[in-house]
Amino acid sequence: MKALTEKPVQTRLTTWGCGLVCGMGLLTSNAAKATASTINILYSFTGRNDSGKPEARLIADKEGNLFSTTAGAFGGESRSGTVFELTPNGTLNTLYRFTGHKDGAVYPRAGLIADKEGNLFGTTTGGGTSGHGTVFELTDTPFQTGAPSQSVP
Repeated sequence: MKALTEKPVQTRLTTWGCGLVCGMGLLTSNAAKATASTINILYSFTGRNDSGKPEARLIADKEGNLFSTTAGAFGGESRSGTVFELTPNGTLNTLYRFTGHKDGAVYPRAGLIADKEGNLFGTTTGGGTSGHGTVFELTDTPFQTGAPSQSVP
């Protein structure tokens, strides 16, 4: 007879585009346990200067900082979307605000990837020469390369 083994606890980090107030979104942690899950709100977007609608997956650097994009909210400076960092202590840092007409790109809805220098790459669903989206690179970011930290919030 095969012995039963207990599976290790895993934490799944998720972005929700329609959070506490529809259109703003939130970041959550869903710690999977044997009998129940607990959800922890890590950050709740306001739809103002921090933008809103975080629809993409998160990536973590070796220090436990989380990086992703927002698709943009209905008002504020960041209505065309952002690239952001969320620190382990819950501070959200906007790394880039898409402007559409000035930078030629709007609405980043996909997740990011990072190269070994810490540059972040992603896509937008609008903008570009034909208006059908762009592929972008964001340089000089605080992304720390290496294996992700085990202590992601």
